[in-house]
Amino acid sequence: MTKIHISKGNIAQIFGDAFVEILCENHDEKDCEVGRAKLVIEPDAFKKHLIKTIVPKWHGGNHNEIEMLARSQIACLDKAAEAGVSRIVFSAKSNNYDDYPYSEAAYITMSATALWIDHFGPTTSVKDVYFICDDETMRKNLEDAFDDTGLST
Repeated sequence: MTKIHISKGNIAQIFGDAFVEILCENHDEKDCEVGRAKLVIEPDAFKKHLIKTIVPKWHGGNHNEIEMLARSQIACLDKAAEAGVSRIVFSAKSNNYDDYPYSEAAYITMSATALWIDHFGPTTSVKDVYFICDDETMRKNLEDAFDDTGLST
């Protein structure tokens, strides 16, 4: 079964098979659009796979940004599973979520992850999902959102 891990620290401290680069909507990334993910094979030993996704800019929650952020999260998990990775690491930096309230970003991200695990957890190659936070507020919001999902660690 897939497990979720949340911690504050440096993403370099976690060894994973896939790392997610979260880009803001105004970022010019070829072949990647909001709500989708792109898999990039990395030649170095630290990152075996890099998954890029673009999250929409926050406009108060009334412009499909909740759905699109959830789609981005699920698309990253799908790409990791397609690549056969066992550990995926999300850098949950506060500046990744382009004006999202921390609590909203955490709840949307964790809810989408929980739905994906409920559906694919028993059969997927992805066994560990890490969220590495750059500040205590984001870590606390992710932990609160995780508690609301009813999943166990």
